[in-house]
Amino acid sequence: MKIYHGSDKLNGLPTFGAGKATNDYGIAFYCTENKDLAKEWACPTNENNGIVNEYEISLKDLKIIDLSKKPYGVLNWIAVLLKFRKFDLNNAVSIAARDFIIAQYYVDVSLYDVVIGYRADDSYFQYAQDFVKNTISVEKLSLAMELGHLGKQIALISQKAFDKLVFVSSETVDKNIYYVSRMHRDIRAREDYSKMKSEIDNATNETYIIDLMRKKN
Repeated sequence: MKIYHGSDKLNGLPTFGAGKATNDYGIAFYCTENKDLAKEWACPTNENNGIVNEYEISLKDLKIIDLSKKPYGVLNWIAVLLKFRKFDLNNAVSIAARDFIIAQYYVDVSLYDVVIGYRADDSYFQYAQDFVKNTISVEKLSLAMELGHLGKQIALISQKAFDKLVFVSSETVDKNIYYVSRMHRDIRAREDYSKMKSEIDNATNETYIIDLMRKKN
């Protein structure tokens, strides 16, 4: 399969073990099957042009987990985010919710070669924070993940996965096009999310994190 990585500096093959431990799924090499999205991710600011790298990889014999497909779901995805990303949790309820979600739904992604799931880009990270703070329901969170059509990311976790990666080519990404495209996508997602949040919740049909915590107790 073909995958793409957007970067402001990487040109070629990545180094195993490099990267930030506070990324979505920890230290990994993050890619997508959507070249245009990779170009947007390559331009997080309008200061410099980015680089998009194209790779080929065979997933045969790799241990893969897709957090967006059953038996997993959005709660497992959030549990992994809470394990690695830094959340702004400023009250006892949200801190207790974080601990509960990790305890109940965390999946050890280090046991896999490849992790597939949503990318917690700016607006999407806000949706996750709102859920942990008990301001949106599980149902609305699931709907929110489709806003902006950000797609899924493919994270290569293991040395075995890195060894299967073949570099194909790279090209420069014009920040004047793809930074603007990235911002427009984020703005649309935020606007749709704000509209969705303003709708009156039907408490009998929607489940909040506090409901899950009470049910468990």
